[in-house]
Amino acid sequence: MFFKNPLEKYASSLSKNFTRAINGPYFCKSLKEISKAGYDDIAIQPSSEVYLVGKRDETEERMLNATLSDDQIFYRENGYLIKRNFIPDELIEEYMDLRERLQLGDAGFGTPVSYVEHPEIRRIALYPKLVELFRDLHGMDMGLLVTHTRHRSTERGWHPDGYLDAQDALPRAGVWFALDDIDPRSGPFEYIAGSHRWKMVSNQMLNTFLKPEYRWPQAHFGAKKGELTWGGIVEAIIDPIVMKKIEQENLVVESFCPAKGDILIWHGRLIHRGAVPEIRGLSRPSVIGQYVPLHEKGRGMFMRNSGGGFFLVRPALYDAVKF
Repeated sequence: MFFKNPLEKYASSLSKNFTRAINGPYFCKSLKEISKAGYDDIAIQPSSEVYLVGKRDETEERMLNATLSDDQIFYRENGYLIKRNFIPDELIEEYMDLRERLQLGDAGFGTPVSYVEHPEIRRIALYPKLVELFRDLHGMDMGLLVTHTRHRSTERGWHPDGYLDAQDALPRAGVWFALDDIDPRSGPFEYIAGSHRWKMVSNQMLNTFLKPEYRWPQAHFGAKKGELTWGGIVEAIIDPIVMKKIEQENLVVESFCPAKGDILIWHGRLIHRGAVPEIRGLSRPSVIGQYVPLHEKGRGMFMRNSGGGFFLVRPALYDAVKF
């Protein structure tokens, strides 16, 4: 096959931002230079871990695993954990009734902090058993940072959520909540098990490919409506690199196609993506939550939820909080 652009050979067809990014004014390096980049060109060894995620020698592995539960060991080795029939039906129905009253259809609530105004979202995202599970898996309280509530695949290319964090930050985590049985043709959540144990994708190393005005963090927080954010731009760098790594190392791409009430928790450095739907317009009822260590410096102010757990509230939204 002939590729007009050298990045297209390994570009994930799932990245809806890819074409927009490579045709934009964002890069300070040529596309030919970017196409030659490998994983080590965008990643560094992290300084903070959970349960010594980085690989150790055989004796250290045995000593560490002897102190961990089965869930902790699986999460440490694979970077994700699936819990079946975890969220009660009554919480899901309460949330779906809210969406119906607001006539959202498959659209989201319009803001990633809609949980501030709607306790129905928090009752799912901060379900008490999940709060306890986070303490088990991360050894600390994790605060709810944002939620994604659109009932469609994100169609995001390969990325780890932790690339939004500093090198010395403690790992964040994500949770995918299934609100109904999910049709695999609707665009499943896909991931590479164990990829959280690779080097950590670094926003500072990705910045070396970008012009100053499009670098992290200003291009993430300062992007105007309709413009690509920093995360969307760097998909054009990360996607081909990960596809190349999958091909060269014969890696397995796994999919999460859950039933109603199932959840998947993933480590913030796990490489994952949102698949393009096989059938456009097919609903994918779900909530995605992002969580960070509660006392991480610079995160902001967290409030205690009435049912347990914590959620981020910016001062300007304090009066909008409903319990």
